[in-house]
Amino acid sequence: MRRLLLLIAITAAAIGLGLPGAASCQPALPSSSNAAAQPIEKQETQSEPTAVDPGFLLIKDRCSACHSADYVLGSRRTATDWHDTILQMIGRGAEANESEVAQIQAYLEKNRLIAPR
Repeated sequence: MRRLLLLIAITAAAIGLGLPGAASCQPALPSSSNAAAQPIEKQETQSEPTAVDPGFLLIKDRCSACHSADYVLGSRRTATDWHDTILQMIGRGAEANESEVAQIQAYLEKNRLIAPR
């Protein structure tokens, strides 16, 4: 019984803190690649560009349905990892058509990229 209460308390705290994967709109799914198992390099969130990029606006609109856009914009990944992440988020319920996915991918590759390992 104590274990169950502890598990409930930890889960409630995780949801309250907005930890990735803890929200009900992001059910845990098996990863199709080991990119998800690799650590994500976190850096300061980039400020909004002067000329508003459509990919930036899509990230603000689509990604913030389940977590903050700052979570996405504060991360850096390789182009392949971003592509895998976008597809994973669509698999979890994010809504974006092919054109929007391409704009999001282009923005992330231009502004939030790290060199391949």
